[in-house]
Amino acid sequence: MAEDSSKPVSSNQAGGFGSAANLMIEALEKAGNELENTVSLCMQQLTSFTEGLDQSLTLQLDKVVKQSSHLVDSHGNVLEAKRDETIDQMAEIEAREMEKLLSASSDIKKQLGQRVQDAMRELAELMEVQLKELNELVEAPSSELLEASKARALEAAYDGQTAKKDINLHGETYENSMSDTAKSIDEEAGQVIEAARLSVEDSLANYGEHFDDKIKTVQEELDEIVKTAVVDLKRLARRGEDSISEARDTNVQAVMEQIEHWQEHLHALRDRFKANSLEQQSKHVKAYNDEIERTLASSQEEIGRIAQSARKRMSVNQKLFINTLRRAERQITDDIERLITKFEAAVAQEAKVHLLVSGSKLSAGPEVLEKLSSRLKLHGQEIIKTFKTQVDQTEQEFMRASQVKNERIESIRQSSVEALEKQVRIMRADLERIARSFNTELTDLNIKLPMIEESGRAAAMAVMTYKSAMLSLEND
Repeated sequence: MAEDSSKPVSSNQAGGFGSAANLMIEALEKAGNELENTVSLCMQQLTSFTEGLDQSLTLQLDKVVKQSSHLVDSHGNVLEAKRDETIDQMAEIEAREMEKLLSASSDIKKQLGQRVQDAMRELAELMEVQLKELNELVEAPSSELLEASKARALEAAYDGQTAKKDINLHGETYENSMSDTAKSIDEEAGQVIEAARLSVEDSLANYGEHFDDKIKTVQEELDEIVKTAVVDLKRLARRGEDSISEARDTNVQAVMEQIEHWQEHLHALRDRFKANSLEQQSKHVKAYNDEIERTLASSQEEIGRIAQSARKRMSVNQKLFINTLRRAERQITDDIERLITKFEAAVAQEAKVHLLVSGSKLSAGPEVLEKLSSRLKLHGQEIIKTFKTQVDQTEQEFMRASQVKNERIESIRQSSVEALEKQVRIMRADLERIARSFNTELTDLNIKLPMIEESGRAAAMAVMTYKSAMLSLEND
């Protein structure tokens, strides 16, 4: 018989342990799935953030490269405005993404904390309700007895007072005619009061004895129930603690493995993103420097070609002006010589006419002719000399003007070349500053990665604790 009774107990225990094990396995699977979902969600958010940041950076760098060719020809204020705008946009994008990540992590923490608090609060309320029910069961009989006895005593006292008042009233109104009746009524009232008092005392004694026995039996039953409940609760608590510790160990191991895998994936993503960013940055900077060098060389060649063509034109104009001056000089000397010959011919003709008229030759004719010819020659030499001086002065002025123009062209070329070189240096400095700021922001992100990992680890641990609390509540 003992063997037969032990078999169903062991089968029940095996069935209970099997159901508990199944519940624990299902709860662990649920917790693992939820943890995997949270980790995958964090990974998706991080990958989307890195992809969005990479795309935004590539778009911004492409825009900068496309706009740089136009900004070289235009003034530098537009370049600075665009650069500031791109930096602000990059900062806003990064700030928005970081705020999204922080808000998501804080929401997860708040939800987990709220769920744990709700579970603890429900457990405390359940314990308080059970304790109140036990106290009511313990205190209910004595409270009902006292209330019944008090009510009976109050009713008896009230009846006695009312009867006494009625007797006094009838005695005062019918004092002369109803004295015997009042005495009999007093006696009857005393008897009634005594009988009521005796009946109340008997009923109170009976109720007291009955309820004392009942309270003892209820207290004994409650003590047995409490003892069995305490033993069951201790056994369930030990079993729950064992299951929770096992589940915690397995969950911690799974979470640590998942976190290590996640860390490796994050490090790989960070290294790949850093390498791609640095490679694209170097490519864009190299292409931009090559474009600037080509633009600078083409602009220098254009300025040199313009200066060379201006020099050639000025030399041609100078030669043409000198040739025109020489032709004018030869023409003027020819005109002067022709006029002198005409004057000499006129003087000879005059002398011939005078000889024909007078019939005799003048004695002072050759001297006069020599004086006149000498004066004419002197006057012609002076005219030629003044003309030569004017020609020399115009040539000097032309040379000076051409020299001034050449110097001005050279200064304009040098100033334009210097301005272009200065603009190129400014653009290079801006690009270097942008690259430095990008590198600093990248290092800041790398520094913030452990914080993100810690927040993810904290969220995973909170999920694990929440799941263990839920498992313990389900077991309870």
